Amino acid sequence: KTPPGVFFEKKVIVGASAQELRDLFPVPVHEILPGSMIQALGAETLLQGRALEKGGEWIAFTAALAVFVLLLLTNVEGWAVKTAILALCAVALELVAISLQKSFPVIVPTASAHFVLLLAAASVVFRELGLHKLLLHIATIRQRNSERMLGLVFDDSFDGIIVVKSGGLVSAANQTARTLFQCDDLVGRNARQVLPAELVEEALAVLAAPPAGKPVPSIIEAAQIDGKRRFIEYVVTRSERTIANSARSKKVRTQAVACLTCRDVTLERESVERLSYLARYDAVTGLENRNGFEEKLEQVIVSAQATGQDLCVIQFAIVNLDQIIASLGFSYGDQLRHAIAVRLKNHPAQKAHWAAISADVFACVLDWQPDLEFGVIETVKQVVAEDYNIEGARISVQLNFGFVVTDNPASAEDLLRKSGNALARVRRDSQSQTLAFRPELDEQLQRRRLLETELFKAIGRDEIHLAYQPLVDLSDNSVIGAEALMRWHHRELGPISPMEFVPIAEENGYIVELGAWALNRGMKEALSWPSPLRLSVNISAVQFSRGNLVATVKEAFERTGFPSARLDLEITESLFIDDDLDLEFRMQELKALGCSFSLDDFGTGYSSLGYIPKYSFSKIKLDKSFVRQSISNRQDITVIEAVLHLANGYDMSVVVEGIETAEQADKLRQLGCQIGQGYLFGRPMSASSLSAHLANAA
Repeated sequence: KTPPGVFFEKKVIVGASAQELRDLFPVPVHEILPGSMIQALGAETLLQGRALEKGGEWIAFTAALAVFVLLLLTNVEGWAVKTAILALCAVALELVAISLQKSFPVIVPTASAHFVLLLAAASVVFRELGLHKLLLHIATIRQRNSERMLGLVFDDSFDGIIVVKSGGLVSAANQTARTLFQCDDLVGRNARQVLPAELVEEALAVLAAPPAGKPVPSIIEAAQIDGKRRFIEYVVTRSERTIANSARSKKVRTQAVACLTCRDVTLERESVERLSYLARYDAVTGLENRNGFEEKLEQVIVSAQATGQDLCVIQFAIVNLDQIIASLGFSYGDQLRHAIAVRLKNHPAQKAHWAAISADVFACVLDWQPDLEFGVIETVKQVVAEDYNIEGARISVQLNFGFVVTDNPASAEDLLRKSGNALARVRRDSQSQTLAFRPELDEQLQRRRLLETELFKAIGRDEIHLAYQPLVDLSDNSVIGAEALMRWHHRELGPISPMEFVPIAEENGYIVELGAWALNRGMKEALSWPSPLRLSVNISAVQFSRGNLVATVKEAFERTGFPSARLDLEITESLFIDDDLDLEFRMQELKALGCSFSLDDFGTGYSSLGYIPKYSFSKIKLDKSFVRQSISNRQDITVIEAVLHLANGYDMSVVVEGIETAEQADKLRQLGCQIGQGYLFGRPMSASSLSAHLANAA
């Protein structure tokens, strides 16, 4: 029995414990307590106001977050250090929470703080390991793509690329290089075994010491398996590559390599050599061309001047080369030129240096001996002019020669010009086949060039005018027409003969403009005469071939109003040798306009009776060479009678030129000639003078 005062102002808890039911619980501090005791302690705790309460969770969370942020802002490196700091923070957080719980009835929830710390640790690990690995992976992919692309560029390069390491070992080579040097296993082999020695030596020199300046491309000639030569352009450069000492070490070292960039320039080199050859040599004959000959000639001149030796430069032309090509073709022309060159080179009679300075002109220079005279040229002529048999065709050549002998210091250009001048004179005059240059030829050429230049200005300066020579009816000496003759009076050179300026105008084609001017001026002035005379105008072969003569004549009729029935166009027999001209058709067109035709200078040049019936002539003009001082020679009379008989048979009139005496006129009248022309009836005169002459005769 308990005394009454023991429980005064106390609460008594009566509890029972059943050990069989395992009513024992482990607790902090007191180890194992029965359930009733735990309830009593709990009741006491409640009575004393010491019940545990949750608190400080946001403080723990904020602290963990602050640690995370501070860790991000600090310069601490390494994921292990950072995770260790976070782990220590987590332990410290728990110790603080336990300490608070022992001293105060507070339970600090640390789960959210630990979550923040765990998230921070994961972030650190991810950033330090995962991101690096990702970046490394991306970098690896990029590196592989770059290496693959560079490998394709390297292997597909048009240039051959070879990389040589120290010691001369080939470490890389693209497909072009393997093809260029005809070796499929360049990589891994010693460069001396597979590459030309010059390339290897230069590569090793670059490896031994860096070059001082910029690499300069060089060209070597390499022999191929097939025996053909091949030119290779190459350049050697030095590069440095980085090599790690070991997988665990961060230390690296550099190694020098030589990069050989090669290119096959065989075709380019052969093209350059070909162009260089063609610049000095003729492709067909194999002889030097004009450029090469001039260089050689300059050298020969220098040697000759040192020894006092005279030189002779000869040029000869194949006169009929154009006809040969026109009839047989260009291939025959080339073969003929080649055959001539072979004969010249193989001709041992005279030591000469030959060249082909144009398609149809050959030239040579040789030492000149006064006693040789024309012997050298005659010998060459005999050798070259002998017939050629080309593909079954027998070809004969016609040659013209021009030459010059040096008697004072001269240049190559001067000698070629002078010998060419002599040759041009031979080709133009056709009186001889060989001509030596004379100073007067140069003067004539200079005058010819001057006249050619001045002729283009003559019409504008009003230096050209027409003179008219009467044509008379021999039966009563009445004037029935006039021939328009072109005259040129130069303001400084004075009167210039048509025999001099007309051939120049025909060669340069200006005769077309002069002929059109003569037609218009002649028709205009003829309309001013008191009598309706016939007008005769000479027509050049060039006007038929180069100009539109039909349109020119038609335009002149329309512009002047001259009656076409009063116009006679005089043409020479030289027109008929050009088979390319459709002369008959053009004459028919002109005849349709109302014109008549006179065959001028009949009896000279290319006379042929076959022209008379084929073309519609109304007059034949007998050349003045048949009218001598006294027409008493039976042969001259026979020719005149034959021409008269021919003309009567084709209903044509005969105009006799060159009548100067009354005796000649009487004799021609007796023979039956109808029309005469000559100084007896009047010299060429101006249009106004002819008008006065007609007025006086009336």
